[in-house]
Amino acid sequence: MSDPVRVLQHEADRTVLLEADGTTIRKVFHSDARSTSIELAAREFSILERFNAALADEEHLTCPRPLQLGQGDEVYIRMERAAGSPMQDHLNLGLLPIAEAQLAALLSHGLFRYVDTFGEPYWDFIFRNMFFAADPGVVTFLDFGFPDLYLPRLDELRRRTPMEVSLAALVASAIFDAGRPTRMTRRREHARAFRIATLTLHHAVSDPASPEVSIDAVCACATALYALATGGGRRVRREWYLRIGALLARPTAKLGQLSA
Repeated sequence: MSDPVRVLQHEADRTVLLEADGTTIRKVFHSDARSTSIELAAREFSILERFNAALADEEHLTCPRPLQLGQGDEVYIRMERAAGSPMQDHLNLGLLPIAEAQLAALLSHGLFRYVDTFGEPYWDFIFRNMFFAADPGVVTFLDFGFPDLYLPRLDELRRRTPMEVSLAALVASAIFDAGRPTRMTRRREHARAFRIATLTLHHAVSDPASPEVSIDAVCACATALYALATGGGRRVRREWYLRIGALLARPTAKLGQLSA
């Protein structure tokens, strides 16, 4: 196996590496129990296989093609590297290379294809988990795991439809990112992200092919998810999001705009 060129992401439960060929991503799973790592890796590998096949007929939507499931000393999945660059970087550009309404329609349709394929929410349906290739205008969806952050509200979330929970994740994350200390200066990105999240929601509501979506239900879910994202960690972190983060992100005002 090739040695990685660099670490792209490192968190407590995963490490994402770019391999030496420059075209292959390796995602290594870390859990206290090896059996948990194996289960999570196998689940994500299966989702990649099925969703990649489901999107084979889509010109502008895809997800990485899985290449290998490793369950030796290291538990990992290998997949093709996504084309383009992070969606959030495109949202921060002076000129977005695609109309916002067109991008929202793509995201809504891609979400519908996911829910139709798996019958469950795309739990981490957020801009951080998307790449965009301006030419030929392809959105790549990434990361199909379940965020442990949601566990305290899981029963509540399960009472909503998969589309509603997924759309709430997109809305809540667009608001939350606007108040993150490491990203708070990217004001163009945050304004665009919320506009496109709102457009995606309204496209899903009006699309006759999509399952019924309640804006009130999405708003309630997004409120719960935003509270989970800002309410954890040390006191200094909680105080930041309660005071400075809230001034930057304006969660109450933005959530009130969803039905406008």
